[in-house]
Amino acid sequence: MRSCLAAFLLLIALPSCTAKVSKSPPLVLESNRYSYTFAVPPGWDFSFEQAHDHGLRLVLFPEGGGFHASKTIIYVNEIHPPDCAILLSEVIQGTIARARERCPDLRVSVAPPLRSGDSTEADVRILSGFSDPRQAREALAFIPHRQTVVLVVLTTTDPSSWDDDYRTFTEMLAGHRFFTCGSPGLAVPCSDEPLEAGQIISDGFNLRVAAGRQALSTAEGQAYELSLGPTVQDAMSNCLPPLAPPHPGNFVVVAYVSESGQLSSVEVSPTTDVSLCFAQRIERSIFPSPPLDEGQGCAFPITLVMRVIP
Repeated sequence: MRSCLAAFLLLIALPSCTAKVSKSPPLVLESNRYSYTFAVPPGWDFSFEQAHDHGLRLVLFPEGGGFHASKTIIYVNEIHPPDCAILLSEVIQGTIARARERCPDLRVSVAPPLRSGDSTEADVRILSGFSDPRQAREALAFIPHRQTVVLVVLTTTDPSSWDDDYRTFTEMLAGHRFFTCGSPGLAVPCSDEPLEAGQIISDGFNLRVAAGRQALSTAEGQAYELSLGPTVQDAMSNCLPPLAPPHPGNFVVVAYVSESGQLSSVEVSPTTDVSLCFAQRIERSIFPSPPLDEGQGCAFPITLVMRVIP
């Protein structure tokens, strides 16, 4: 969805036998974690650049069009639920709840599930009633994987072509395949060993940074961020060497905070001795209880930008 729905906000494979594709499939890569691809239906094109401009992983549109130029587009994003959100139904419920916060008159119906090229079943919801005329109708497909939930959204300004658009949507999903470091025959080298100092986490990390910043941007979020000061300062003070101060620089930490103040899914970028130490210490700390709402489920996303000054 182009405005109302904020999503929490790879290897080359043969296309599905049911999809007649005219282009090589795009490869979405999360380095050393997972990768996936989709079919590109005939008459359609894709762009990573336009997707990244809008905080997305991939966008498809009719040839000669674009994210804003086309009346119908399909875009891909990812939802990284905290460890406690283990049910796909919880992920779907939270996504719809966030959309309804911005569009109270939103109407949601359940469509038959769609099957991807690797036989994963995607739950589908059809949305209408948006206040934004650019979102006359949308279809959301939630594709569950152990590492992430891939969200594929068909959105149009003109529902008169909905049947044709939905067939294109179905065809794209039929070519979806998901790979991990354990998948055989990978075209892109992959290692799931722990990150070492100096490695940078890629686009999935950036999506979590955006989600944490959004959660902390409200009045309640800003007050909560201030309450973290003592815990954060204590963790940092134990990670700075007293006799050999590190070079100055920033690092970013993302995490989920449960209602009881426990942290999960802690990630840091870039990784240095100091940033890894800090991440490990806050993971063992108990934070103040966060200002959870119904749309956030069981945990609150946070983003901490830390500055190291010698």
